[in-house]
Amino acid sequence: MRRVGIALTALWPLVGCGTVSMVSGQALVETSFTVEKSSLVRVCDSYNENAQSAQWVAPTAGLFDLARTLVDGEPGKVHPQNAYLDELFLLSDEPAVLLKQIVSDIEQARSGLEIVTEEAEATVWSATLVGEGLRAEMMSFETVLITAQKSRKTFLSSSHTLVGLAAPSRLGMAEFESALAAFDAAIENARNTADLLASAYAAPPAEPGRTS
Repeated sequence: MRRVGIALTALWPLVGCGTVSMVSGQALVETSFTVEKSSLVRVCDSYNENAQSAQWVAPTAGLFDLARTLVDGEPGKVHPQNAYLDELFLLSDEPAVLLKQIVSDIEQARSGLEIVTEEAEATVWSATLVGEGLRAEMMSFETVLITAQKSRKTFLSSSHTLVGLAAPSRLGMAEFESALAAFDAAIENARNTADLLASAYAAPPAEPGRTS
């Protein structure tokens, strides 16, 4: 079985040296045609693509599906935990072994999210992009936040299935709960960073010749 995690080596070369989207679906489509992607947009794309490849989330049906998710919440689509579990059961039929794999995937999802969040924070504090210049960055980071939240649902649902197959005492649930708590903290930090990006996007442009 081919496991496709969020490898740090896939994200680091791209890094430069629960908010509601403030941009319409039309703006998202327009943003997609930007010729040159920033470092933040590239690491966001990498995170989302790896999560889809690993079956943590289902692929989006296109830009308008993604815009709907940002504006209205998750669209009515079957969650991919069954596809993820199918992949897991190719590894072993021992629930404890499978839970360890889930823990490993959670840790990879968390570490990847932390890298993307650090890049988003650097984008905000560098102040090289403001207002409309942040549109692509804000939208891309919001998709990463959604991907992380959907991945968490997949991991949690899959763990519930394993608990139904074996006694929790045999599974080593403490390690799973610790990994999930760390992922939750990373998601919360990413949510706060998304708020910063949204505020920077909404900020009025500075008047020429004036400094704050």
